[in-house]
Amino acid sequence: MSVKGLYPLSSQDGKAIPLDIVKPSNLVVFNFAANISADVVIPSGFNLCWIYATKACILQSGASIPDVPAEGTAYPNAAYIPEGMPLTLVLEPGQISLVGLEEAGTLYINCIEQWAALLQAKQISVG
Repeated sequence: MSVKGLYPLSSQDGKAIPLDIVKPSNLVVFNFAANISADVVIPSGFNLCWIYATKACILQSGASIPDVPAEGTAYPNAAYIPEGMPLTLVLEPGQISLVGLEEAGTLYINCIEQWAALLQAKQISVG
């Protein structure tokens, strides 16, 4: 579980570490239908993740999102995943609700780990 308000990847002195310097550790894929909510399980060990959806969808942890989200309703712990735009999210393992918006598609969740060398006090530089 992550601490709210803390950048997920930072050095010993608090400087941000770019998210393109990571190591993939696991990948899970979920197919989803349009306007039909389904419960899926994020495997244990997942936390910091790259997420990509072939079509727009919403995922929510801790509750089941309705088949068609209602206008003006707040959905806690929910995230809109746009079509074709990779995102970086911190997810908690366990059951989440997933619903496609307008079209069926596939959601790819790639668990990533920060590169350990970036957190060491001394690093080897090339050039």
